[in-house]
Amino acid sequence: MFVLSLLVRLPTLMLAYLKLKAISSLDIPTFLKTVSEVLGSIAFECLYHGNVNVSDAEHALSEILRLLQASGGTVGLARNEYPEQLVTKVPSDADITLRCAAKDPKEPNQAVEVYMQVGEDNTFDRVMADLLMELMYEPLFDQVRTTDQFGYHVSCDSRWTDGIIGIQIRVVSASKSAEEVDARIEKFLIDFRQTLLDMTRDDYLEHMNGLAKQKLDAFNSLSEQTGHYWSEIRVGRYQFQVELDEVLALRGMSQEQALEAYDKWLYPKGSGTRRRFSVNVVSVDS
Repeated sequence: MFVLSLLVRLPTLMLAYLKLKAISSLDIPTFLKTVSEVLGSIAFECLYHGNVNVSDAEHALSEILRLLQASGGTVGLARNEYPEQLVTKVPSDADITLRCAAKDPKEPNQAVEVYMQVGEDNTFDRVMADLLMELMYEPLFDQVRTTDQFGYHVSCDSRWTDGIIGIQIRVVSASKSAEEVDARIEKFLIDFRQTLLDMTRDDYLEHMNGLAKQKLDAFNSLSEQTGHYWSEIRVGRYQFQVELDEVLALRGMSQEQALEAYDKWLYPKGSGTRRRFSVNVVSVDS
């Protein structure tokens, strides 16, 4: 289900089996020619992190450049010449459902992922999406899983896809059809608006504080911290203190702004600006 949803959002994504097919008849001369062409216009970015100083990093950089130049490569590629990663823009106020059979013919479960696209990345919207998921997670789980018993896996989360913010709700069920699960998610989104309206100031602030603490959690290891820094380089955002920026933005978010964002991005009876699609992976017998 996750891969299918990702393919919808990233139309140029190449799956592993397509890569395998592309190289199945690859011979050595073609391989060498391709490598030479790639090294002739290669771009690279480096992160040197740990018990090192500036001199160590500069030495490592010079060695990398020397090796690239010795192999016929260039010394880099301008950022504006990097290949673009296209992301599908979901139409507003559209009811899009993509359905496919499970790969395993004996699979008894139905899996539904509803994705709501927010828009291009910016700190305020990114944090607001996180806040809405913080507010929604427990009520969604308690109502859809515990009370209604619609599925054994129920979750919601924010999504960041190559510079595009989104929100997803996932339900996996062995007792309900994909259509029933989809409809139940929509009903929850309608009902939850009243929960936001009735939420006390103290409850709202408690959720805000909980989210802020999550974002300010210390790294558990050097490897985890390095992975965090590298992810900022990989996506080209370079906000190495992004958590601090997000907590500062979070402090100024009001309940009224949260309700306004909910109506715009999630509420089925909103202003017609919601961008939604649903991916259903169903059992063969369905």
